[in-house]
Amino acid sequence: MTLENALAPSTVPRDRVIASLVKYDIQFEERETTDSLRRKLAEFYAKRTLTKSTKSAITPEDPAESVFYLASERVAESDRTS
Repeated sequence: MTLENALAPSTVPRDRVIASLVKYDIQFEERETTDSLRRKLAEFYAKRTLTKSTKSAITPEDPAESVFYLASERVAESDRTS
């Protein structure tokens, strides 16, 4: 299972996905669906990130919570020196 970008989802065009698969020497078939190709690329990226070494999986709620924190009044408290 791959982590989708829940904060700013976007669709990468098929030709760019294929270019990345070729660049990273990831095996694929031309007849595969675009979604299948995207999943292969996402799995490759997920395996090479530092986040895979954390004790628990990162969920879409994690970055959403970070954005909420940064947009909240609580962030102003993090800069206090006394």
